[in-house]
Amino acid sequence: MRFVIGFLLFVNVLVGQSVIEAVLCDGDFEIDLRPEEENVTANYYHQLPDATVVDNRFLYSIASAGTYEVQYKLTNEFGCVSYGISVIMVEDCPYWSFYAANAFTPNEDSHNNTWFPKYENVYIKSLEIFNRWGELIYNKVEPWDGENAQDDVYAYRVLYIANGKTYESVGRISVIR
Repeated sequence: MRFVIGFLLFVNVLVGQSVIEAVLCDGDFEIDLRPEEENVTANYYHQLPDATVVDNRFLYSIASAGTYEVQYKLTNEFGCVSYGISVIMVEDCPYWSFYAANAFTPNEDSHNNTWFPKYENVYIKSLEIFNRWGELIYNKVEPWDGENAQDDVYAYRVLYIANGKTYESVGRISVIR
C-alpha cells in the first residue's frame, strides 16, 4: 500500500499539519511525502530510522503500528517559506479469529448438536461439507445439524473474509452420535 501526500505553498509563512491514518493489515506500506508543485524545495526533519529523502521526496516504509511524525520546510522559487508537520497514525489490523471444531454430537441432547465455525470479526462466505467419497452433502451458511449423517468423518471447506481478505479453511469433522 502506498500513500502520496502533496503540499501546497500559499503565502510567505504558513504552518500546516496533515494527518495520515492507516491500518496495517497487509504488511508494510510506504509513505511518500512530496510537494505538489515542481518549483518547491522540501527539507524534511524526522527521527525515523531508515527513512530516505530522494529527489525532494521523503520515503519511509512502515512495518508496525504507531504514530510517526515528519516535520518539513517548503521553500518556493521566490524564497517564500512554509513549515508543516505530517503525522502518520498507523493502527494494527482489527482483531479477528476463526475456529472450526473437529467433532460434534447431533444426538438431540441439547449439547453440541450442530456444527458451525466459531468466529469473531469474520464474514462467512460459504460452507461446504463433503462425505468420504467427495460428494457435496451440505452447502449452506448455517449450522449443520448432521441430518441423515451417520457416524463418520466428513470434510469441510469454509471461505471467510477477515480484514478485507478471503481465507479458506479445510478440515475434517467427526459425527458422533
